[in-house]
Amino acid sequence: MIGPALARRLDLPFVNRLVPRGDMSSITAYSEQLTPEERAKSPMSRLLGHIVRASTVLGAPSSAMQDVQSPDDARRELEESLHRATAGGAVVLGRGAALVLKAKPDILHIRLDGPAERRVVRAMSIEQIDEATAASRLQDTDRTRAQVVKRLFDRDSGDPSLYHVVLDATALPIDDVIDLLVDVADRFWRAGASGPVP
Repeated sequence: MIGPALARRLDLPFVNRLVPRGDMSSITAYSEQLTPEERAKSPMSRLLGHIVRASTVLGAPSSAMQDVQSPDDARRELEESLHRATAGGAVVLGRGAALVLKAKPDILHIRLDGPAERRVVRAMSIEQIDEATAASRLQDTDRTRAQVVKRLFDRDSGDPSLYHVVLDATALPIDDVIDLLVDVADRFWRAGASGPVP
């Protein structure tokens, strides 16, 4: 919810690079939860599956994706597709983007986190789901994202040195979090970047 809202406020497309849902030819807004089919797969099967789908969403040719079988191939396709998707600016959901795009000085890297209990409560409210479902989705999504970063980049997705800002997004109302991030982005770009081009 925060990612798409932030993208709208910044007038940028929103790209969820991990678990797209809906029209695969578009890079607008996608759900960040795992599908039931994905939950049934092994973590490594899900990992490479996410990367394949994400690269398709971000513009990699579908014929190229048929040949993606190794983590090296997946990382290369992901890097190329993220660079293409963000060429005109974008808000990207996915901690691997902080590593792929780290060399671009005008990109602001933000990690939104918070205690699991409060994130579960927020998810229950936003998605109108029960506590068990929210907790399961949170655990699956966090684990999969961490595995993507570890497997493809051999880094810890929780490493604060990857981000300019680390924020407990459960400590404030959602609208205040979005306001704060818009202000941070504006200040970041005015301080030294050429403009809002992530």
